[in-house]
Amino acid sequence: MANDNLKLKTIGIVGGMGPLAGVEFHRRLIQKFSADADHEYPEIIHLSKSREVPDRTSFLLGEEDFNPGFAIKNQIKILKESGAEIFVVICNTAHSPEIFKIYNTDGVVSIIKATLGSVVKSNLSKVGFVGTNGSFKTKIYEESLKVSGIKVKKLSPSENEKYIHNSILFKRVWN
Repeated sequence: MANDNLKLKTIGIVGGMGPLAGVEFHRRLIQKFSADADHEYPEIIHLSKSREVPDRTSFLLGEEDFNPGFAIKNQIKILKESGAEIFVVICNTAHSPEIFKIYNTDGVVSIIKATLGSVVKSNLSKVGFVGTNGSFKTKIYEESLKVSGIKVKKLSPSENEKYIHNSILFKRVWN
């Protein structure tokens, strides 16, 4: 029996920024827990309101004026009012400093800090990075990793655009 799971806080997932990414995170989160019955799993509230959050990359590249952090902050408020106590925003680009600073409140898990902690704990000295153009251009992981003495290997901007960015956003198959 997994009674320890009952002590966990209610988790709020802000999805919809890559809708399947939120679903995939939710699925993997559930798989991390061991339970003998449904009621032994942690409580999770998953909010996916894709149309309310402007494109993060467009904002970071100066093509969109409205900071998506405000829409994310509103979704965190909805989750909090629904009982969530900790919050996960399932979008790397939304963790860029210009966006993250708007919605960063108590209980928000930083993907960047969590990733950095995992890399440091693994004693890696070099990692590879791929992501959307917004994550790539703002170097959201690169800066944190370099401060910790970890080298970052990445594609050229054109390779990232061709092979990674479009595949992540539009499910295009690599050619």
